[in-house]
Amino acid sequence: SSYRAERIKNKGFRVSTGRGGTGSYFWRKSSYYRELAIAWFKQEKLEGRFQREPSSSCAVIFVGMDVDLDKLLDLEDPDVKDRVEILSQQRHINTNSNREIAALYDVFVTELEKELGNSIAVTIIRVAPPKNFLKYPIKMLGAPLCYIVRDPTVPRIQRIEIVD
Repeated sequence: SSYRAERIKNKGFRVSTGRGGTGSYFWRKSSYYRELAIAWFKQEKLEGRFQREPSSSCAVIFVGMDVDLDKLLDLEDPDVKDRVEILSQQRHINTNSNREIAALYDVFVTELEKELGNSIAVTIIRVAPPKNFLKYPIKMLGAPLCYIVRDPTVPRIQRIEIVD
């Protein structure tokens, strides 16, 4: 929302939990990323997420990021997916629970950080497009890629667009 965008502009990003784990979520730049952000906002607004905010107009935040490759983890890599699956079986994760899946990714990344002796600032994962965004060619492209920024100091706001 425009209210949240203003708060982020003044106080910086904060992390929250989504299906792919904890972080700030950004659609990967593509032909659809702006429309995906707007569709996500509309979906969340319909579900009542912004009703307590003084301004509930849509704001799209465009960011840039500079991340060393050793701080970037592609959760879509087949070998990484295999390791996540093994961990989910060991922990008896309910694969229908977004909360349990998010916690699984957080545990996986934390354990990998310990193994590597290195912090992971950003992960990449495919996230289903918003339900109301039927234009996205999911059958052709698969789910769109999303950056999950675990380190809130990484994204730099390039511009904010208010969409009515």
